Amino acid sequence: MPVSQRSFGCGKNERVIMKHLFKTNTGTYCFIVVVMMLVSASVASGKAFEPVYQPELEMSKAPKSIDIDGDLTDAGWQSASRADNFVERSPGDNTQPVVNTEAFITYDNDRLYVAFICHDDPESLRATMCQRDQYGADDAVGILIDTYGEAAWAYQFFVNPYGVQKDRLWTSVHGEDAGFDLIWESAARITDSGYQVEMAIPFSSMRFPNQDTQSWKVDFWRNRPRESYFQYTWSANNRDEQCWPCQWGKVDGITGVRPGKGFEILATVTGDKAGTLDDASDRNSAFTNGSTESEVSLGGKYSFTSDITGEATYNPDFSQIEADAAQIDINSTIALLFPERRPFFQEGSDLFRTLFNSFYTRMVLDPEYAGKFTARMDKTSIGYFLARDENSPYMIPLGESGPRAIIGRSTVNVLRGMRSIGNDTQLGFMVTDRRYDGGGFGTILAVDGDVRLTRNYSIDGQFIYALTEEPNDPTIMEQELSGKTFDDGKYTAALDGESYNGTGVIARFRRQGRH
Repeated sequence: MPVSQRSFGCGKNERVIMKHLFKTNTGTYCFIVVVMMLVSASVASGKAFEPVYQPELEMSKAPKSIDIDGDLTDAGWQSASRADNFVERSPGDNTQPVVNTEAFITYDNDRLYVAFICHDDPESLRATMCQRDQYGADDAVGILIDTYGEAAWAYQFFVNPYGVQKDRLWTSVHGEDAGFDLIWESAARITDSGYQVEMAIPFSSMRFPNQDTQSWKVDFWRNRPRESYFQYTWSANNRDEQCWPCQWGKVDGITGVRPGKGFEILATVTGDKAGTLDDASDRNSAFTNGSTESEVSLGGKYSFTSDITGEATYNPDFSQIEADAAQIDINSTIALLFPERRPFFQEGSDLFRTLFNSFYTRMVLDPEYAGKFTARMDKTSIGYFLARDENSPYMIPLGESGPRAIIGRSTVNVLRGMRSIGNDTQLGFMVTDRRYDGGGFGTILAVDGDVRLTRNYSIDGQFIYALTEEPNDPTIMEQELSGKTFDDGKYTAALDGESYNGTGVIARFRRQGRH
């Protein structure tokens, strides 16, 4: 309970003293009571809780190594910078939390280190032992990092009391991307006074400006689900400010570090052999093995600078990802969307995402080879993607459902550009194009923007122009599409080489504030 709430009450000993004074002299009693109240109020005001907006922290380099094991007694933590004075941002409005949280941050040449000490009753903790990214309403702590300070995208790293990781890529367009995964370390321990967490995030896993000294927008976060879902943060939250990263604190003092540079190679060899019974109806018949099939795949990434990255892959083995969770497809007017977990598509994923999602990377099904180039220069970002797809999908635009045909090989090209202007304003364009080897294409031209008008008001939107030419092969799905039309009967559903175009626009006028 805060001192300001406790000061005006009387404990048992105080009541005895006051009763004695009252019997002695009423005037003296009243005088002492007034003096005690004034002194108590003065003490309370001196210790009153004050939320800090956009706090600042100066970092120092770890003098010794740090082991990620949940134990914070390593010598490397001795000079770490400490962040405290957390506020309850929800459901309270910058009120004092009922439990204390301490965060520590330091670094060495290769990694950023973050630690938390979370004071609490260990019996009340809620945590799930599960695969990474799979927990929801758990106790958890995390760090949010906007390395470029543009409020357009940011990293999120969270850990629960069992040390299970959850990482996200936040963008101002789509919010959190659950499919985003980086390589980093974490560990946690439940203690007699709560729990504590350690993280180590390689600089090679992140992108940040090519500067000798870094200045990042950062916030430390704690989720504490109890009778309410409490959220505590290092930075005080202004509910009349719609730009979330703009309100984070600032961390300075990281010097002499560089993001990943040089080559990364991923080589894979896969093989399989299948066999069958000579007579399927006779379990005693001979079993004959087929021939052994094998494939080689190769992927590589090269960082020209900290801001410019190229990536290429040949015959990639995309089987080494988590299985997609099942989705129910009933009365749906659009195709199902699955998160992109394939490693090749992680780099620069924030750049290629728009309101219309006009480049859905999961539609590149089986690339023979693919390449990607991303660059972030000052406040301008550019991305280019090329893929040669061996099994190309084609969506047929019927009214209540869109059957999908697989139409051989195709070439996919995507060009994306975006520019940050001022504070929390972005303008961009995108061109996507798929050309089928047997004829036909699909091209989309798009412009988009997110314009901040005031602290409470903003406008964002996207306009697209789509031009389509069908493959000219009516035998594809001939029976399924026979007699069907779309666009009020203007076009047949059969793939007979028709051409058509269309436009789409989405726009939002947004207000975010206390009310």
